[in-house]
Amino acid sequence: MAHQCRCGCVQTGEFPVHVRAPVQYGPRIQAQSLLLNVDYRIPFAKVSRLWGDLTGYAYNPATLASAQAVAFERLASIEQQIKAQLTQAPVCHFDETGIRLGGKLHWLHVACTPEYTYLFVHDKRGQVALGSPC
Repeated sequence: MAHQCRCGCVQTGEFPVHVRAPVQYGPRIQAQSLLLNVDYRIPFAKVSRLWGDLTGYAYNPATLASAQAVAFERLASIEQQIKAQLTQAPVCHFDETGIRLGGKLHWLHVACTPEYTYLFVHDKRGQVALGSPC
């Protein structure tokens, strides 16, 4: 990347290795966006508006969806480890509560021990749902 100053000098530099495009949000903004959306349940549009208000640059909700897909992929092996620990535990607590997704009733399930917690959504409750994740 090069930039010519008013004095005629040409300034050059290189992007850091993790930067793959001239304009992008870095890993900290992506991580904070995931935290806001997943942990604090702030909708995509509000996360986008927040970054726009704070930085003055548009933050496309598709950027957040892409970051979620990457995080989901990277955490898949940890999810499997948690499931394995829960199935091997001598005692495991299960519970569910109703939630609405797309206007339809689904169930947010939890399987946990003092050390591990696994949350998942299923359209059924009871044994039908519990047989699928663990």
